[in-house]
Amino acid sequence: MCIVRDSRIRMEDWMSKTLTKADIVEAVYEKTDKNRAEAKKLVKKLLDIMKQAVKKDHALLISGVGKFEVYDKDARKGRNPKTDATITLPPRKAMVFRLSRKFRAELNGKRMCLSFPVKSFME
Repeated sequence: MCIVRDSRIRMEDWMSKTLTKADIVEAVYEKTDKNRAEAKKLVKKLLDIMKQAVKKDHALLISGVGKFEVYDKDARKGRNPKTDATITLPPRKAMVFRLSRKFRAELNGKRMCLSFPVKSFME
């Protein structure tokens, strides 16, 4: 059973600002028969699963969207701008997101081109 609700946040409004966790909760609430508290728990659980996957495997692949990857950055020299003292910044982890080819093509309004020859059905 699906309950239809009045839409307070429209998709057009999302395009003009950053989509937040609260916006995602609201969208889940509007598109499912869950109440707001259940929708919030669902979104929180999904994000927790995603964060744990990145921490454990250093990568998270969402097919058709992209891949989150964690990589190690070495220690490097830096400078304190206030005192002009040279300091060594410790090694750290950084995360990048790489779009899938399919999603990149969608964003750029292009169709995916095939990398292999396709025979005509008319032959």
